[in-house]
Amino acid sequence: MRESFILTIFIVVVVLIIWFLYIWLNQTATNFNKNPTNRQINSITNGPINSFESANFNLSAETIIKSTNKYDEKPCSPCGIKVNGDMHNTSPILTPENQLEHLLPNSSGEIVVPHGQCVSLRCGDTFAKRFDGQTLKAQCAGGKNFLINNEIVNFSDINCTSMSTPTPMRTGLPCSGGTQWLHFGNKFNESLLPTMQVCFDEIRQTTSYVEHTITPGSVHYKQDVPRKNFTSGDFFGGRNIDPLYRRPKQMKALSRILGKDASIYVTAQNYLSRGHLVAKADLIFSGQQKSTFHYVNVVPQWQSFNAGNWSRIEDGVRQFAHDSDSTLLCWTGTWGVCTLPDVNNVQRELYLMNDEQNNNAVPVPRLFYRIVIDAESRKGITLVGVNNPYLTIEELTTGAYLIAEDVSDSIDWIAWDRQNIEKGYSYACSVPNFVAIVKDLPLVKLETTGILGLKELAI
Repeated sequence: MRESFILTIFIVVVVLIIWFLYIWLNQTATNFNKNPTNRQINSITNGPINSFESANFNLSAETIIKSTNKYDEKPCSPCGIKVNGDMHNTSPILTPENQLEHLLPNSSGEIVVPHGQCVSLRCGDTFAKRFDGQTLKAQCAGGKNFLINNEIVNFSDINCTSMSTPTPMRTGLPCSGGTQWLHFGNKFNESLLPTMQVCFDEIRQTTSYVEHTITPGSVHYKQDVPRKNFTSGDFFGGRNIDPLYRRPKQMKALSRILGKDASIYVTAQNYLSRGHLVAKADLIFSGQQKSTFHYVNVVPQWQSFNAGNWSRIEDGVRQFAHDSDSTLLCWTGTWGVCTLPDVNNVQRELYLMNDEQNNNAVPVPRLFYRIVIDAESRKGITLVGVNNPYLTIEELTTGAYLIAEDVSDSIDWIAWDRQNIEKGYSYACSVPNFVAIVKDLPLVKLETTGILGLKELAI
Protein backbone atom coordinates (compact mmCIF):
# COMPACT_ATOMS: atom_id res chain seq x y z
CA MET A 1 0.00 0.00 0.00
CA ARG A 2 2.73 2.40 0.95
CA GLU A 3 4.58 1.81 -2.32
CA SER A 4 1.38 2.38 -4.27
CA PHE A 5 0.75 5.65 -2.43
CA ILE A 6 4.27 6.89 -3.15
CA LEU A 7 3.87 6.01 -6.83
CA THR A 8 0.62 7.94 -6.97
CA ILE A 9 2.22 11.01 -5.39
CA PHE A 10 5.12 10.80 -7.85
CA ILE A 11 2.75 10.66 -10.84
CA VAL A 12 0.76 13.66 -9.54
CA VAL A 13 3.98 15.68 -9.10
CA VAL A 14 5.17 14.83 -12.62
CA VAL A 15 1.80 15.82 -14.08
CA LEU A 16 1.86 19.11 -12.17
CA ILE A 17 5.40 19.87 -13.39
CA ILE A 18 4.42 19.13 -17.00
CA TRP A 19 1.32 21.30 -16.64
CA PHE A 20 3.32 24.25 -15.21
CA LEU A 21 5.93 23.91 -17.96
CA TYR A 22 3.20 23.92 -20.60
CA ILE A 23 1.64 27.11 -19.17
CA TRP A 24 5.04 28.85 -18.90
CA LEU A 25 6.12 28.00 -22.46
CA ASN A 26 2.83 29.22 -23.92
CA GLN A 27 3.05 32.48 -21.99
CA THR A 28 6.63 33.04 -23.15
CA ALA A 29 5.75 32.41 -26.79
CA THR A 30 2.82 34.80 -26.56
CA ASN A 31 4.99 37.57 -25.12
CA PHE A 32 7.67 37.00 -27.74
CA ASN A 33 5.18 37.33 -30.59
CA LYS A 34 3.81 40.53 -29.08
CA ASN A 35 7.30 42.02 -28.86
CA PRO A 36 9.43 41.09 -31.92
CA THR A 37 12.20 43.44 -30.81
CA ASN A 38 13.54 40.91 -28.29
CA ARG A 39 16.28 39.44 -30.45
CA GLN A 40 15.80 39.98 -34.16
CA ILE A 41 15.24 43.66 -34.92
CA ASN A 42 18.77 44.14 -36.24
CA SER A 43 18.60 41.18 -38.60
CA ILE A 44 15.05 41.98 -39.69
CA THR A 45 15.63 45.66 -40.39
CA ASN A 46 19.18 45.33 -41.73
CA GLY A 47 20.72 47.45 -39.02
CA PRO A 48 20.75 50.99 -40.49
CA ILE A 49 17.05 51.54 -39.82
CA ASN A 50 18.08 51.90 -36.17
CA SER A 51 20.10 54.96 -37.13
CA PHE A 52 16.84 56.89 -37.24
CA GLU A 53 16.72 56.69 -33.42
CA SER A 54 19.49 59.28 -33.30
CA ALA A 55 17.46 61.52 -35.58
CA ASN A 56 14.30 61.29 -33.43
CA PHE A 57 12.62 58.82 -35.75
CA ASN A 58 10.84 56.60 -33.20
CA LEU A 59 8.99 54.09 -35.34
CA SER A 60 9.02 50.53 -34.01
CA ALA A 61 10.49 47.74 -36.10
CA GLU A 62 7.00 46.21 -36.32
CA THR A 63 5.60 49.40 -37.88
CA ILE A 64 8.47 49.58 -40.36
CA ILE A 65 8.13 45.94 -41.38
CA LYS A 66 4.35 46.09 -41.80
CA SER A 67 4.52 49.35 -43.80
CA THR A 68 7.27 48.04 -46.03
CA ASN A 69 5.57 44.70 -46.60
CA LYS A 70 2.57 46.60 -47.85
CA TYR A 71 4.59 47.27 -51.02
CA ASP A 72 7.50 44.84 -50.94
CA GLU A 73 7.79 41.29 -49.70
CA LYS A 74 11.53 41.72 -49.08
CA PRO A 75 11.89 44.66 -46.69
CA CYS A 76 15.69 44.33 -46.63
CA SER A 77 16.03 44.72 -50.39
CA PRO A 78 17.63 47.86 -51.89
CA CYS A 79 15.57 50.60 -53.49
CA GLY A 80 15.51 50.54 -57.28
CA ILE A 81 14.09 53.48 -59.24
CA LYS A 82 13.89 52.99 -63.00
CA VAL A 83 14.29 56.18 -65.04
CA ASN A 84 11.72 54.85 -67.49
CA GLY A 85 8.92 53.27 -65.51
CA ASP A 86 9.21 54.79 -62.02
CA MET A 87 10.03 58.44 -62.70
CA HIS A 88 7.54 61.08 -63.83
CA ASN A 89 8.48 64.35 -65.47
CA THR A 90 7.88 66.02 -62.11
CA SER A 91 9.69 63.41 -59.99
CA PRO A 92 12.29 64.83 -57.60
CA ILE A 93 16.03 64.75 -58.22
CA LEU A 94 17.90 62.12 -56.18
CA THR A 95 21.28 63.06 -54.75
CA PRO A 96 23.53 61.57 -52.06
CA GLU A 97 22.56 62.89 -48.64
CA ASN A 98 23.63 66.53 -48.28
CA GLN A 99 25.61 66.45 -51.55
CA LEU A 100 24.91 68.32 -54.77
CA GLU A 101 25.48 65.68 -57.42
CA HIS A 102 22.99 63.51 -59.24
CA LEU A 103 22.47 59.88 -58.33
CA LEU A 104 22.78 58.32 -61.78
CA PRO A 105 21.23 55.16 -63.19
CA ASN A 106 23.35 52.07 -63.78
CA SER A 107 23.83 50.54 -67.22
CA SER A 108 20.35 48.98 -66.89
CA GLY A 109 18.71 52.36 -66.37
CA GLU A 110 17.99 51.97 -62.64
CA ILE A 111 19.04 54.17 -59.72
CA VAL A 112 19.91 51.77 -56.88
CA VAL A 113 20.02 52.86 -53.23
CA PRO A 114 21.19 50.31 -50.62
CA HIS A 115 18.64 49.40 -47.97
CA GLY A 116 18.80 51.77 -45.02
CA GLN A 117 20.90 54.37 -46.84
CA CYS A 118 19.77 58.00 -46.73
CA VAL A 119 19.48 60.20 -49.80
CA SER A 120 18.25 63.72 -50.50
CA LEU A 121 15.20 64.25 -52.70
CA ARG A 122 15.18 67.69 -54.32
CA CYS A 123 12.81 69.90 -56.31
CA GLY A 124 13.86 72.88 -58.38
CA ASP A 125 10.89 74.78 -56.95
CA THR A 126 8.92 72.99 -54.18
CA PHE A 127 7.39 69.60 -53.45
CA ALA A 128 3.75 69.06 -54.31
CA LYS A 129 0.93 68.48 -51.84
CA ARG A 130 2.01 66.51 -48.79
CA PHE A 131 5.59 67.84 -48.49
CA ASP A 132 7.08 71.33 -48.24
CA GLY A 133 10.33 73.00 -49.25
CA GLN A 134 12.98 72.06 -51.81
CA THR A 135 14.75 69.16 -50.06
CA LEU A 136 13.66 66.04 -48.17
CA LYS A 137 15.73 63.50 -46.27
CA ALA A 138 14.68 59.98 -47.26
CA GLN A 139 15.90 56.54 -46.18
CA CYS A 140 15.57 53.49 -48.40
CA ALA A 141 13.05 51.08 -46.87
CA GLY A 142 13.15 48.56 -49.74
CA GLY A 143 11.70 48.37 -53.24
CA LYS A 144 10.22 51.71 -54.25
CA ASN A 145 9.70 52.85 -50.65
CA PHE A 146 11.42 55.51 -48.57
CA LEU A 147 11.05 56.49 -44.94
CA ILE A 148 10.27 60.23 -44.84
CA ASN A 149 9.16 62.11 -41.73
CA ASN A 150 8.23 58.90 -39.86
CA GLU A 151 6.20 57.64 -42.81
CA ILE A 152 6.81 54.98 -45.45
CA VAL A 153 6.19 56.60 -48.86
CA ASN A 154 6.25 55.02 -52.31
CA PHE A 155 8.48 56.96 -54.73
CA SER A 156 5.61 57.33 -57.20
CA ASP A 157 3.77 59.45 -54.62
CA ILE A 158 6.59 62.02 -54.33
CA ASN A 159 6.41 64.83 -56.89
CA CYS A 160 7.50 68.41 -57.44
CA THR A 161 5.11 71.17 -58.44
CA SER A 162 6.90 71.43 -61.81
CA MET A 163 9.73 69.88 -63.81
CA SER A 164 13.07 70.67 -62.11
CA THR A 165 14.82 72.45 -64.99
CA PRO A 166 18.44 73.67 -64.77
CA THR A 167 19.01 77.26 -65.92
CA PRO A 168 22.14 79.04 -67.19
CA MET A 169 23.89 81.31 -64.71
CA ARG A 170 26.68 83.78 -65.41
CA THR A 171 29.88 83.15 -63.47
CA GLY A 172 31.98 86.16 -64.48
CA LEU A 173 34.82 83.71 -65.15
CA PRO A 174 36.58 83.87 -68.54
CA CYS A 175 36.77 80.81 -70.80
CA SER A 176 39.20 80.02 -73.59
CA GLY A 177 37.44 80.73 -76.88
CA GLY A 178 34.67 82.87 -75.39
CA THR A 179 34.03 85.70 -72.99
CA GLN A 180 32.42 83.93 -70.02
CA TRP A 181 31.57 80.57 -68.47
CA LEU A 182 27.88 79.90 -67.96
CA HIS A 183 26.91 77.12 -65.56
CA PHE A 184 23.66 75.23 -66.09
CA GLY A 185 22.20 73.85 -62.88
CA ASN A 186 19.52 73.82 -60.20
CA LYS A 187 20.09 76.19 -57.30
CA PHE A 188 19.72 75.07 -53.68
CA ASN A 189 20.54 77.57 -50.93
CA GLU A 190 22.95 79.53 -53.13
CA SER A 191 24.72 76.32 -54.20
CA LEU A 192 24.44 74.75 -57.65
CA LEU A 193 23.61 71.19 -58.68
CA PRO A 194 25.44 71.25 -62.04
CA THR A 195 24.38 69.80 -65.40
CA MET A 196 26.73 71.37 -67.98
CA GLN A 197 29.07 74.31 -68.55
CA VAL A 198 28.88 76.65 -71.54
CA CYS A 199 31.69 78.80 -72.95
CA PHE A 200 29.70 81.72 -74.36
CA ASP A 201 30.99 84.48 -76.64
CA GLU A 202 28.97 87.63 -75.98
CA ILE A 203 30.66 89.52 -78.82
CA ARG A 204 29.77 87.09 -81.60
CA GLN A 205 26.57 86.09 -79.77
CA THR A 206 27.30 82.38 -79.98
CA THR A 207 28.53 79.45 -77.89
CA SER A 208 32.03 78.16 -78.57
CA TYR A 209 31.65 74.81 -76.79
CA VAL A 210 29.83 73.02 -73.98
CA GLU A 211 31.21 70.60 -71.36
CA HIS A 212 29.10 67.70 -70.15
CA THR A 213 29.37 64.03 -69.18
CA ILE A 214 27.91 60.84 -70.64
CA THR A 215 27.71 57.69 -68.50
CA PRO A 216 26.85 54.01 -69.13
CA GLY A 217 23.28 54.76 -68.07
CA SER A 218 22.83 57.67 -70.47
CA VAL A 219 21.30 55.40 -73.13
CA HIS A 220 18.35 55.02 -70.76
CA TYR A 221 17.51 58.74 -70.85
CA LYS A 222 13.94 59.56 -69.85
CA GLN A 223 11.57 58.91 -72.74
CA ASP A 224 8.54 60.95 -73.79
CA VAL A 225 9.75 64.23 -72.29
CA PRO A 226 7.79 66.87 -74.24
CA ARG A 227 9.83 69.20 -76.38
CA LYS A 228 9.48 72.86 -75.46
CA ASN A 229 9.82 76.24 -77.03
CA PHE A 230 13.37 77.58 -77.14
CA THR A 231 14.26 80.51 -74.92
CA SER A 232 16.91 83.24 -75.07
CA GLY A 233 16.63 84.48 -71.51
CA ASP A 234 18.51 87.74 -71.03
CA PHE A 235 21.38 86.67 -73.28
CA PHE A 236 22.05 87.87 -76.86
CA GLY A 237 21.77 91.46 -75.73
CA GLY A 238 18.20 90.85 -74.66
CA ARG A 239 17.17 90.17 -78.25
CA ASN A 240 14.74 87.36 -79.07
CA ILE A 241 16.77 84.94 -81.18
CA ASP A 242 13.87 82.70 -82.12
CA PRO A 243 12.71 84.61 -85.27
CA LEU A 244 16.22 84.32 -86.77
CA TYR A 245 15.68 80.58 -87.19
CA ARG A 246 12.52 80.98 -89.22
CA ARG A 247 13.04 80.28 -92.91
CA PRO A 248 11.87 83.67 -94.23
CA LYS A 249 14.32 85.45 -91.89
CA GLN A 250 17.13 83.09 -92.89
CA MET A 251 16.45 83.64 -96.55
CA LYS A 252 16.48 87.41 -96.07
CA ALA A 253 19.74 87.38 -94.09
CA LEU A 254 21.56 85.08 -96.51
CA SER A 255 20.24 86.92 -99.58
CA ARG A 256 21.62 90.19 -98.18
CA ILE A 257 25.03 88.59 -97.51
CA LEU A 258 25.29 86.82 -100.88
CA GLY A 259 23.68 89.50 -103.01
CA LYS A 260 21.43 86.93 -104.65
CA ASP A 261 18.33 84.88 -104.00
CA ALA A 262 19.16 82.41 -101.22
CA SER A 263 16.11 80.22 -101.86
CA ILE A 264 18.38 77.71 -103.62
CA TYR A 265 19.94 77.05 -100.22
CA VAL A 266 17.12 77.64 -97.74
CA THR A 267 14.40 75.20 -98.76
CA ALA A 268 11.53 73.32 -97.14
CA GLN A 269 13.79 70.26 -96.95
CA ASN A 270 17.02 71.95 -95.90
CA TYR A 271 17.45 75.04 -93.78
CA LEU A 272 19.42 76.26 -90.77
CA SER A 273 17.93 74.36 -87.85
CA ARG A 274 18.42 74.88 -84.13
CA GLY A 275 21.40 72.59 -83.67
CA HIS A 276 21.81 71.37 -80.09
CA LEU A 277 25.38 71.13 -78.85
CA VAL A 278 24.36 68.97 -75.90
CA ALA A 279 21.60 66.83 -77.35
CA LYS A 280 18.29 66.40 -75.54
CA ALA A 281 19.01 62.66 -75.44
CA ASP A 282 22.48 63.21 -73.95
CA LEU A 283 20.91 64.14 -70.61
CA ILE A 284 19.06 61.60 -68.50
CA PHE A 285 16.37 63.37 -66.49
CA SER A 286 13.32 65.33 -67.65
CA GLY A 287 14.37 68.75 -66.37
CA GLN A 288 17.89 68.34 -67.76
CA GLN A 289 16.49 67.55 -71.19
CA LYS A 290 14.23 70.57 -71.03
CA SER A 291 17.23 72.79 -70.28
CA THR A 292 18.84 71.93 -73.64
CA PHE A 293 16.20 74.08 -75.36
CA HIS A 294 18.04 77.26 -74.42
CA TYR A 295 19.64 79.26 -77.22
CA VAL A 296 23.03 79.32 -75.47
CA ASN A 297 23.07 75.54 -76.20
CA VAL A 298 22.08 76.09 -79.83
CA VAL A 299 23.92 77.09 -83.02
CA PRO A 300 22.75 77.18 -86.67
CA GLN A 301 23.11 73.75 -88.28
CA TRP A 302 21.99 72.67 -91.71
CA GLN A 303 19.08 70.30 -91.17
CA SER A 304 20.38 67.54 -93.46
CA PHE A 305 23.53 67.38 -91.30
CA ASN A 306 21.59 67.74 -88.03
CA ALA A 307 19.40 64.73 -88.87
CA GLY A 308 22.22 62.94 -90.67
CA ASN A 309 25.75 62.19 -89.55
CA TRP A 310 25.69 64.49 -86.51
CA SER A 311 22.77 62.52 -85.08
CA ARG A 312 24.71 59.29 -85.76
CA ILE A 313 27.71 60.69 -83.86
CA GLU A 314 25.55 61.56 -80.84
CA ASP A 315 23.94 58.12 -80.82
CA GLY A 316 27.30 56.40 -81.23
CA VAL A 317 28.92 58.17 -78.29
CA ARG A 318 26.06 57.28 -75.93
CA GLN A 319 26.10 53.65 -77.04
CA PHE A 320 29.89 53.46 -76.72
CA ALA A 321 29.68 54.68 -73.11
CA HIS A 322 27.15 51.94 -72.36
CA ASP A 323 28.91 49.12 -74.19
CA SER A 324 32.33 49.92 -72.75
CA ASP A 325 30.94 50.74 -69.28
CA SER A 326 32.74 54.08 -69.44
CA THR A 327 32.17 57.59 -68.16
CA LEU A 328 32.92 59.95 -71.04
CA LEU A 329 33.88 63.59 -70.65
CA CYS A 330 32.62 65.58 -73.65
CA TRP A 331 33.40 68.96 -75.16
CA THR A 332 31.02 69.78 -78.00
CA GLY A 333 31.57 72.91 -80.05
CA THR A 334 32.11 74.62 -83.37
CA TRP A 335 34.99 76.07 -85.34
CA GLY A 336 35.07 78.62 -88.13
CA VAL A 337 32.21 80.13 -90.13
CA CYS A 338 30.35 78.42 -92.98
CA THR A 339 30.66 80.11 -96.37
CA LEU A 340 28.70 80.09 -99.63
CA PRO A 341 29.51 81.78 -102.97
CA ASP A 342 27.99 85.25 -103.51
CA VAL A 343 26.73 86.74 -106.74
CA ASN A 344 30.34 87.18 -107.87
CA ASN A 345 31.30 83.63 -106.85
CA VAL A 346 33.25 84.93 -103.84
CA GLN A 347 32.93 82.86 -100.65
CA ARG A 348 31.09 84.86 -97.99
CA GLU A 349 30.66 84.02 -94.31
CA LEU A 350 27.09 83.34 -93.18
CA TYR A 351 25.39 84.92 -90.14
CA LEU A 352 21.79 84.74 -89.02
CA MET A 353 21.90 88.25 -87.58
CA ASN A 354 22.70 90.62 -90.42
CA ASP A 355 21.45 94.18 -90.81
CA GLU A 356 21.89 97.17 -93.08
CA GLN A 357 24.90 98.34 -91.03
CA ASN A 358 26.55 94.99 -91.79
CA ASN A 359 26.58 94.04 -88.13
CA ASN A 360 27.02 90.28 -88.12
CA ALA A 361 26.29 87.96 -85.22
CA VAL A 362 25.10 84.41 -84.61
CA PRO A 363 27.54 82.81 -87.08
CA VAL A 364 26.73 79.64 -88.99
CA PRO A 365 29.55 77.24 -87.96
CA ARG A 366 31.94 75.74 -90.47
CA LEU A 367 32.64 72.60 -88.42
CA PHE A 368 30.98 70.84 -85.52
CA TYR A 369 33.11 68.70 -83.22
CA ARG A 370 32.79 66.51 -80.17
CA ILE A 371 35.89 65.70 -78.12
CA VAL A 372 35.35 62.55 -76.06
CA ILE A 373 37.75 61.46 -73.28
CA ASP A 374 37.38 58.37 -71.09
CA ALA A 375 37.48 59.63 -67.50
CA GLU A 376 39.45 56.60 -66.29
CA SER A 377 41.90 55.70 -69.07
CA ARG A 378 42.21 59.27 -70.40
CA LYS A 379 42.11 57.95 -73.96
CA GLY A 380 40.30 60.35 -76.25
CA ILE A 381 39.02 61.00 -79.74
CA THR A 382 37.61 63.95 -81.69
CA LEU A 383 34.61 63.46 -83.99
CA VAL A 384 34.23 66.19 -86.62
CA GLY A 385 31.40 67.03 -89.02
CA VAL A 386 31.30 69.53 -91.88
CA ASN A 387 28.31 71.89 -91.66
CA ASN A 388 27.89 72.62 -95.36
CA PRO A 389 25.74 70.34 -97.55
CA TYR A 390 26.47 72.46 -100.67
CA LEU A 391 30.20 71.80 -100.98
CA THR A 392 31.79 70.14 -103.97
CA ILE A 393 34.37 67.39 -103.47
CA GLU A 394 37.07 69.80 -104.61
CA GLU A 395 35.97 72.47 -102.12
CA LEU A 396 35.88 69.87 -99.35
CA THR A 397 39.40 68.64 -99.97
CA THR A 398 41.01 72.03 -100.61
CA GLY A 399 39.04 74.32 -98.33
CA ALA A 400 40.54 73.59 -94.88
CA TYR A 401 37.69 71.33 -93.79
CA LEU A 402 39.88 68.29 -93.18
CA ILE A 403 42.08 69.79 -90.48
CA ALA A 404 43.60 66.69 -88.83
CA GLU A 405 44.72 63.18 -89.73
CA ASP A 406 41.66 61.00 -90.31
CA VAL A 407 41.47 57.76 -88.27
CA SER A 408 37.85 56.97 -89.17
CA ASP A 409 38.75 53.64 -90.77
CA SER A 410 39.67 52.39 -87.29
CA ILE A 411 36.30 53.40 -85.79
CA ASP A 412 33.46 50.87 -86.00
CA TRP A 413 31.06 52.09 -83.28
CA ILE A 414 29.38 54.91 -85.22
CA ALA A 415 26.78 53.99 -87.85
CA TRP A 416 27.48 56.99 -90.07
CA ASP A 417 27.47 57.59 -93.79
CA ARG A 418 30.47 59.74 -93.14
CA GLN A 419 31.52 60.63 -96.70
CA ASN A 420 28.05 61.83 -97.65
CA ILE A 421 28.44 65.61 -97.99
CA GLU A 422 24.71 66.36 -97.81
CA LYS A 423 24.46 64.44 -94.52
CA GLY A 424 27.57 66.23 -93.26
CA TYR A 425 30.96 64.83 -94.26
CA SER A 426 32.46 63.49 -91.03
CA TYR A 427 35.69 62.02 -89.72
CA ALA A 428 37.60 61.16 -86.55
CA CYS A 429 41.04 62.28 -85.37
CA SER A 430 43.20 62.21 -82.28
CA VAL A 431 42.67 64.91 -79.67
CA PRO A 432 46.29 66.26 -79.90
CA ASN A 433 46.03 66.60 -83.69
CA PHE A 434 42.73 68.45 -83.40
CA VAL A 435 43.73 70.90 -80.66
CA ALA A 436 46.93 71.71 -82.55
CA ILE A 437 44.61 73.55 -84.96
CA VAL A 438 41.61 74.43 -82.78
CA LYS A 439 43.43 75.99 -79.83
CA ASP A 440 40.60 77.93 -78.17
CA LEU A 441 39.76 75.14 -75.75
CA PRO A 442 40.54 74.25 -72.10
CA LEU A 443 43.73 72.47 -73.20
CA VAL A 444 44.80 71.31 -69.72
CA LYS A 445 41.59 69.26 -69.46
CA LEU A 446 42.17 67.70 -72.89
CA GLU A 447 45.39 65.80 -72.25
CA THR A 448 45.07 62.18 -73.40
CA THR A 449 47.01 58.92 -73.21
CA GLY A 450 46.00 57.59 -76.62
CA ILE A 451 43.14 57.30 -79.11
CA LEU A 452 39.82 56.08 -77.77
CA GLY A 453 37.72 53.35 -79.40
CA LEU A 454 40.05 52.08 -82.11
CA LYS A 455 39.03 48.64 -83.31
CA GLU A 456 41.46 45.84 -82.65
CA LEU A 457 43.57 44.74 -85.58
CA ALA A 458 43.14 41.16 -86.76
CA ILE A 459 46.08 38.92 -85.88
